[in-house]
Amino acid sequence: MNVFISRNRLVLALIALISILDILHRKVLLYVGITSSGIWDLASDIGWSIAVIILVFWYFQIGKKIIHQANENEKHYRRLVELLPEAIIVHRDGQIIYTNQAGASLLGASSPTELLNHYRKDLIHSELGENLGLNNQVKVKRLDGTTFDMEVTATNIEYNGEPAIELIARDITNRKRQEDIVEKLVYQDTLTGLPNRRFFMDKMNQLVIQSRKNNNRFAVMFLDLDGFKQINDSLGHDAGDTLLKQVGNHLKGCVRENDIVARLAGDEFTILLPGATEKDCKLVAQRIIDRLNTPIFITGKKIRITTSIGIALYPQNGHDAEMLIKQADMAMYQAKEQGKNCYRFLKVS
Repeated sequence: MNVFISRNRLVLALIALISILDILHRKVLLYVGITSSGIWDLASDIGWSIAVIILVFWYFQIGKKIIHQANENEKHYRRLVELLPEAIIVHRDGQIIYTNQAGASLLGASSPTELLNHYRKDLIHSELGENLGLNNQVKVKRLDGTTFDMEVTATNIEYNGEPAIELIARDITNRKRQEDIVEKLVYQDTLTGLPNRRFFMDKMNQLVIQSRKNNNRFAVMFLDLDGFKQINDSLGHDAGDTLLKQVGNHLKGCVRENDIVARLAGDEFTILLPGATEKDCKLVAQRIIDRLNTPIFITGKKIRITTSIGIALYPQNGHDAEMLIKQADMAMYQAKEQGKNCYRFLKVS
């Protein structure tokens, strides 16, 4: 930010000028008894001294112009920085020592002076001093305590002649909000709000990799509602949609917080149970059956819905996500064939 012009050379030139004047003075004293050769030597010394004085004077004039131009450039640069729409924040040893108006506004201050001497760590939750680079996304706290998402580039600079870190920052709260909306459209079932097939398969693929690495187990449940088509046709699609939403809520209430309940399509649901044993699966499956056996009221009508559940275990029934979901689907059809409203583990004939 500040432009620093070294004045050491100007000081040295001044010292040289004083030394020259001293030499001239001593020469004059030395040549009290002036001879022709002495006059020539003195004239020669005086000539060189005058030349040096002229050069020093010229150097000083050029130096003044350089300093003046540097100061003008600095003022121009500061004006540009102040007008930038992006926030500029400079801190040294974690203490904020400069910010432009955009930076002050971004952090909830009315003027840059309000932020001076505040510590970066109190506002920006990231070790940016050790994490230099482009497009770091961090959580930031304004002076009033509210938080927002910020994208920041951190760079080592020199400020007032000492090392500092410059942050160029922008508020990305709206962008993050749009990204969240897009992510929901990609990974969320629009009717029930549950994760969709894509999200479920991505998570199961990740779980397969982790379980293979750590020698862990997990289970997959495949659920299909019994008689849903008849209910949907008789009561209408709106009632059918309401029923699917309520079933989704019931399923979430039957599992742990880290388990994943998803709607694949239609009246098909899946559940991912990390670390689950066969005994755990039996408990969850029976809990689901009991919960769905409780009548559901839609538009004043009592509806009873049941489900058939197929269960596949990793690694017993498969070593990849596609195989496991297929095996759980097969187990679900075995439950259908054995009377519905029940659960079955995959049995290979």
